[in-house]
This record gives sequence, structure tokens and C-alpha cells, in this order.
Amino acid sequence: DYIISSQSFYCGAPGLDAGSLFYSIVDKTLNGGMGDVVAGSKWIPLDTGLTEKAIAVRGNRCNVWLIVHSRDSALFKAYEITYRGINPVPVVSAVGISGYVASRGVNAFWTSGQLAISPDRTRLAAGYAEGGVLELYDFDPNTGIVSNPVVLNNSRDNGDYPYGLAFSPDSKKLYAYLAMVKVNSNGIGTIFQYNLTQPTTQLIIKTRKAIATGFAHSQLKLASNG
Repeated sequence: DYIISSQSFYCGAPGLDAGSLFYSIVDKTLNGGMGDVVAGSKWIPLDTGLTEKAIAVRGNRCNVWLIVHSRDSALFKAYEITYRGINPVPVVSAVGISGYVASRGVNAFWTSGQLAISPDRTRLAAGYAEGGVLELYDFDPNTGIVSNPVVLNNSRDNGDYPYGLAFSPDSKKLYAYLAMVKVNSNGIGTIFQYNLTQPTTQLIIKTRKAIATGFAHSQLKLASNG
């Protein structure tokens, strides 16, 4: 959904709420082998009341976990995808920090920001831009469970809005883009590095160092060359 003049508009399947999750089924043999959406299998609703956070993670059983986050509570949902299709009953992990940020009558604490998974698939990171929080978790690719939350940044009052995230190729470092909204109204911010090999949360936080600055509000992604 998007906002124009304080009014919320939904740009998706008609008659459904913003924050909804859909899927379509593609048959790769259609359209001369180019693939196409199967007739009657487009905009299939799966869930509602979600944030913009979504990431697909390879599981350990020839499966994929689609991880999303609730818009209304500290709740992760992991939908399992196999050759049979999508299991409509997710693995639910009630975990992580809670807060409240008023935005047009709703709580926007968890709404904005990116999810990132480490290359070894054992750690998940989430940026809660409106809440000013950067949080790190353990992830189990066998079960889809998210656990052991660790807060690496909690500074909305200081103007640090964590948004974009990416892990290093060896899964030992986390990169986070923090927009300095209260300093720069245009959202220009800095990319920071955290060393995740430290034994305690406090020591991980102490390793934080600026890598680059002057970038606009954005997501991050590890390049194919590392």
C-alpha cells in the first residue's frame, strides 16, 4: 500500500486489505517453454496483516521457507514451500522486541525495513526503521523457527532508522544501513559493520564501525562476487 495526502491506497487485488500476502502458480511448460501463470491461479490469498518484510530461505529438506513478519505484533511466520506447493499453516515464532510508533492510527513499529538471512542460513536480521531497532536472531532451516533475539541498535530518539541489511559471505559480519532521519530530512545515512564473532551482545555492538556514508534510504544486497 502507499500513502498520498494522508490517505492509504491499496495497489493490489481489489477488495483486499493492505499488508496481504498472495501467490500465483507458474507452469514453466506454457507459452512455448517461456512459462506463464496457470489460469485461475493468480492472486491466491495466503495471509493478511503483514509488513513489507519478506524473504525466501532454502531449507534442509528440498524445501524453501518464506519468512514474513506481522504488522501488529512481534511475530514471525515461516511458510514452507515444497514440490507440493505452499503449506497455508505457517511455523509461528513469537519473538523479538515490541514497541509502539503511532502512524495514522496504527502501530508502525515493525512496518518498515528489510529482512536478511546469513549465507549459512543460521542467522536472520531485521531492521525496524520506524521503531529505530536493529535486531539479530537465530534461524533453524530445519524447522523454520526464529529464536534468540539480540538488539544491536535501539536509537530512534537519536534519529537512527535501521533499514537495509546484508551479511558478509562468511556469515561473520552484518552490514546495516541506518538513515539519519532527524539529522537529514532526506534520509541520507550510513552503512555500518558489526562483527558477529564476538561472544556477547555488548562486544558485538562495540565492533560497530562506519563503512560508507551519504547513501539514500535503501535496501542492501550481497553481490554475486561477494
